[in-house]
Amino acid sequence: MAWPSFRKPQMSWRAFGWAVIGVIPAIGAYALLAHFLGGAGVTSASVDRELGQSPLYAAIRQADPDAYARLRDTVVDARRDGTPKSELDAALRSDVGVIARKYIPIASGDALIEFARVMTLSIDEIGAKSADACFDFLFPRPGGTVAPITQLITPELSRRDDEALGAIIATGAASPQRVPTKDEVAPALGQVARQLAAKYGNAAVSDLTRLTSLDHGKACALTSSLYKEVLSLPRDQAVAVLRFMFAQNPAI
Repeated sequence: MAWPSFRKPQMSWRAFGWAVIGVIPAIGAYALLAHFLGGAGVTSASVDRELGQSPLYAAIRQADPDAYARLRDTVVDARRDGTPKSELDAALRSDVGVIARKYIPIASGDALIEFARVMTLSIDEIGAKSADACFDFLFPRPGGTVAPITQLITPELSRRDDEALGAIIATGAASPQRVPTKDEVAPALGQVARQLAAKYGNAAVSDLTRLTSLDHGKACALTSSLYKEVLSLPRDQAVAVLRFMFAQNPAI
């Protein structure tokens, strides 16, 4: 679908899905890494106790016990083997991302709004320190090295992230919501597109389809602005758009 307010008719709703695809695997492992920096005599029970302090991992355990067991075993093995933190970080980001993708589009409206707010704050805090770190946070590269997120965001924001994604998984598992259709969200997406064009120019929405090839600072700023424009919509519209965006897979 083309947006009539733009000169480039090839720009489509898929741009909005692409803008969120990269960020999901980058979240959710922050608080955990602070707990698992090494140690002898680690057991599944001791890791369970530590994980139980996190709303995120408590929610995963309740929603998907098998996935939780795999995450726990990853941590146990990493501590026993002395796995570098960067490798554990990458493994947890990937595994948590798979779980998150399942529940984010169908979570409660309140959980979705808080999740998007935390994501926007994280992008802005990290981007203020380093555009490159922000870009790596949004689009982690396979085998790439990403700076520990706990060094780039405040402890309060790290706590909110853990709680927000825990609420996403808990509510998505307990009471899954319907994902709206493209036609249902088209008017709200059109409004977001017009606001982005007013701020960044008519190529802004088209740029969302190629964020990974943009200047790192521009990619982070455009992604942050996208979330902010969605969150500025009336609540019901914002929830519908977020649900739709997170349900997209631009690869298909």
